[in-house]
Amino acid sequence: MRADLCICRGGTTSLAEMQVFSIRKLIIPLPITHDQVSNAQYFVDHHDDQMILQNSSMLTHIQQSLRQYI
Repeated sequence: MRADLCICRGGTTSLAEMQVFSIRKLIIPLPITHDQVSNAQYFVDHHDDQMILQNSSMLTHIQQSLRQYI
């Protein structure tokens, strides 16, 4: 079964693989990496995915984003 939505980190290969299968992404980049935020921003800008930063309000933002997908 194919997924319609993936909640994921912002690794380059993972994001590209999901794009090949047209899976929408809710990206939560790992903050200690040097590239995941910029990877996530690229997919937000070019593929209509969403990014949520990992911080104290993250759960609220996840709930809001999931409501938009439903």
